[in-house]
Amino acid sequence: MPERSRGVTSVVSTVLLVAIVVVLSATLSVFALGVTDELQDPGPYVSQSSGQLVVQEGSDGGIVRITHVAGDPVPVEETEIAIDATDTCGERERLINLPEDPSNNAGRFADSNVASGPINESIVSGQTGLDLGVLDSRTSNTLGAGSHLGFRLTGGECQLTAGDRIVVRVVHVPSGSVTISQEFAV
Repeated sequence: MPERSRGVTSVVSTVLLVAIVVVLSATLSVFALGVTDELQDPGPYVSQSSGQLVVQEGSDGGIVRITHVAGDPVPVEETEIAIDATDTCGERERLINLPEDPSNNAGRFADSNVASGPINESIVSGQTGLDLGVLDSRTSNTLGAGSHLGFRLTGGECQLTAGDRIVVRVVHVPSGSVTISQEFAV
């Protein structure tokens, strides 16, 4: 009988040794293959924001203004603004490469700021005379509590009528997270 208990002890120790080797090799392979490199830091958290859409007469469309009320500051150069006006005029646009290009008369958007191509074919206006807020290269370029961003929708490309809906999202590009989402009704 003593020989049988010795055989069980060697089987148990072999199973434990194999289990330890498997756990160690799995742990080392995760770090060696760089699986953890694909994990992203979470984006900034904006806990409260407010928005306003002012419809303009004629070909000016409307002015969108979004104010950051509370939460983490968001660097403008790390953001894109997605405008969904599919219910209104069947168009979508993204403001990219922010803030606006200072070499293009600071205070207005250029072709490089819209994803669709030329600014004159966009639903976003490239005209001057609008308070862009932190999207203007001459400002702090940080969307923090108390600051705002603004842009104008063109009336020619996007006619605004009563009952229309526009959704604007501020996206933190490095994390891929939406930091602000505002829905506007005309």
